[in-house]
Amino acid sequence: MSTDCWDTLKVYKHGVKEYWTELNYSIRQESSYMTFHDGLSKVREHKGTVFDFTLVCNDDKEIKVHSQVLASQWPFFDRMLSSNMAEQESKTLKFPHDLEVVEAMVDHLYEKQEWSFSFEVAAGLLVAAQMYDSPELLIEAMMQIKNAELTCDNALLAWKMANKAHNSAVKSHCAKFLHSNIGGLDVAEVPGGL
Repeated sequence: MSTDCWDTLKVYKHGVKEYWTELNYSIRQESSYMTFHDGLSKVREHKGTVFDFTLVCNDDKEIKVHSQVLASQWPFFDRMLSSNMAEQESKTLKFPHDLEVVEAMVDHLYEKQEWSFSFEVAAGLLVAAQMYDSPELLIEAMMQIKNAELTCDNALLAWKMANKAHNSAVKSHCAKFLHSNIGGLDVAEVPGGL
């Protein structure tokens, strides 16, 4: 997925929730679709649910999931299961990301309807979504950053994560903010980059 420009991303005054409301209305008008996906997110929350796979975060915290749900929603996971990788045998996949970032990915995969995440998680999702082939999640993260009220701190964080993800649109967005708010800053001249 190209992340070179903001042209295809609309600004929503009320953020991601407004985006999902419009998307659900315009694309997913059939009630059976909504009922199915509302139910999909509830499967994970049900007390008697039996999980068959574990996602391990960089702090060794674990998230239990259903491999069939993830494989049906996530091409990377489906390819991993089909390729007889060690993770298929161990029923464990390790992520180099914080719990909050991985949890946001899982919520997205289970299509949780009441879904929101912080700016910091959005910045982390830039890398995770790019790394693990999740274009819809990447768009969500980009929308969150585009619609956020930037500060120097969060703009630097988003720029750094966008740099890791090779996301030129977010890098440019944050660099413009930083340039206009930190007089005379030339991003190219910062030692070691941002």
